[in-house]
Amino acid sequence: MISLAPAACSAAARLPVRPRDVNIYGSVFGGFVIEQADRLAALAASRFAGRPVVTASLDLVTFVAGIRAYQQIALEARATRVFRTSMEVLVAVAGVDPVQGSRWKTSDAALTLVCMGEDGRPAPFPPLVPRSPEERMAWDAAEQRRGLRLAAPREEPPSYPPAFGAAAERLALQTSTEICFPGSVNEMGAATAGWLLSLADRLAGVAASTHARLPAVTAAVDGVQFSLPVHLGEVVVTHAYLTRAFHTSCEVRVDIWKRAPIAGPPQHVTTAYFTYVALGADGRPTAVPPLVPRTAQERARFEAAGARRELRRQALGLG
Repeated sequence: MISLAPAACSAAARLPVRPRDVNIYGSVFGGFVIEQADRLAALAASRFAGRPVVTASLDLVTFVAGIRAYQQIALEARATRVFRTSMEVLVAVAGVDPVQGSRWKTSDAALTLVCMGEDGRPAPFPPLVPRSPEERMAWDAAEQRRGLRLAAPREEPPSYPPAFGAAAERLALQTSTEICFPGSVNEMGAATAGWLLSLADRLAGVAASTHARLPAVTAAVDGVQFSLPVHLGEVVVTHAYLTRAFHTSCEVRVDIWKRAPIAGPPQHVTTAYFTYVALGADGRPTAVPPLVPRTAQERARFEAAGARRELRRQALGLG
């Protein structure tokens, strides 16, 4: 688990979980949690910078417990380190039962945000200097997570539409199309990273459940770096497909594209990797069917999924 050290930049929020925020299994959508974490991280970073910020990457989100409808989601965000024009913010998420008064840990998220100047280009953040042993540990861990992000395996660029041929059905390919409406954009008129990843999580969950033939819940998200913004009115097209099945979990790759509403070629926005755990009738993790790569492309994705899993384990040891 990621632990939060005190820092000069922080923010907190508590929100109700409504029935529309939970999946058919009664637990909050992982995408909803990511969306709220992204909003709070942006608030904390922009408050510290005194300028607008945009999410550049999401290094890691882990899920260890759920939250049900009519309970509450409590989030705490703290900055750990400034890298000139970017800042890492850690967000700790907890569930709260307002009737019983109980509170439990549910998720951790590590995000990197970029400060934007008046010319729309990256601008320097104010300095953030660690002053205590705890802040120094968080500062050092941020550098290590950055190194792990840069060490993540690079796969082939995505194609539009996905180039699978006859293998598409076997890989549980799913697609969706959404329009970027005003409620999904930030103060600069661009879609929030949280909204995009919320779309991705819902679609990836369908791909995972289709393969497992069982309910599947989000366990982790990693490997997200945004290359282009999605502007108001643009069309978002999402493709989700499996890359690897482990024992009780599987990884789903999601490619997010955008295009003009009337004409224009699709442009790649980001690729995200979601890990889902299959649940049996008793609500416990259960085995999923194997996924055997049949082509060189599938083998490369299969191996990269294993490398990401190892890097995620390393990142979880940095708290």
